[in-house]
Amino acid sequence: MRKPLKTLALASLMALSACEGAAAPDVADRRPANPNAPQLALSVESVSLAMTRKMPPSLIIRVKGTVRTAGWTDAALMPLQTFAPEGDMRSFTLVAKPPAPDMFVAQVITPIEATVVLDPLPQGVKRIRILSETNEASAEINP
Repeated sequence: MRKPLKTLALASLMALSACEGAAAPDVADRRPANPNAPQLALSVESVSLAMTRKMPPSLIIRVKGTVRTAGWTDAALMPLQTFAPEGDMRSFTLVAKPPAPDMFVAQVITPIEATVVLDPLPQGVKRIRILSETNEASAEINP
């Protein structure tokens, strides 16, 4: 009975000593390489679509969402890069540029808005989907 316990204790000590040199990752290591690059918004709150009357028609997409703090700028809708065709749907991500890391900002969830125009509206598209960090929303195109 003592031999298996000694073996287990020795194996545990060896495993722990191997971990001794590894330090916990620094918080700064988790920040994006370019802190000024657009990042996903926290949430999508609403999506509204408006079709123009010209021929061929255009589609105006307006999105309201939120970000984690004050100080975010340049909200935009970026087309989602997909490897498979989306069929009758087009997807976008709601992004914005976060405040500079050394900037003091209010720690309050803040509303943002972004608009994009699909001109012309691709044929066969019937639905628009918007993705954020925590949720997604979609809307049907009504001609």
